[in-house]
Amino acid sequence: MTEPQSMPANKTELLDDLHAHWNAFLISVDSLPPEQWAGPADAAGWTAGDHVAHVTAWDRAVIGLFRDRTPQQRTLQVSDAAWAAGIDNINEEIRDRTGTQPVGALKRQRDATFVDLAAAIENLSDDDLERPAGEFGLDEGETCLREVLVAYLGHHYDEHRQYIVTFVQGEPKHIP
Repeated sequence: MTEPQSMPANKTELLDDLHAHWNAFLISVDSLPPEQWAGPADAAGWTAGDHVAHVTAWDRAVIGLFRDRTPQQRTLQVSDAAWAAGIDNINEEIRDRTGTQPVGALKRQRDATFVDLAAAIENLSDDDLERPAGEFGLDEGETCLREVLVAYLGHHYDEHRQYIVTFVQGEPKHIP
């Protein structure tokens, strides 16, 4: 588990924090043999591969917001009904769309997306990171973008890493 750290104060610290959480995620999931990417599954039927595809999809949605202000719903290709129904329905629709993919493809997509995500954040200024996240299309109102990104990204990686470790070790748990 990643130790609690202070809130990153600027873009450099945010990127360092992001990379630390990302690397912990990679170490955990990449230590799994290929057969464990497709099974076992958690209580909701999600495999390690599903969790990796989920994280990748949401990272793409953040990239879309920053690069061209594309709403997350559109980047995620989620129906209006699922979007209105809330996060569990959104995540299930994403999972249904991403389906079962080979481990190598999941890793390539995951890694390429992270490179693009880090570049998108690098293109933001420290002033941008202090602006309200709502100005960037995130549903976080007046909370500054820097704080929201810590939760959207680093904590998201930790959350899914913990889910994967828990159910691979035989204790089903699912709360995406």
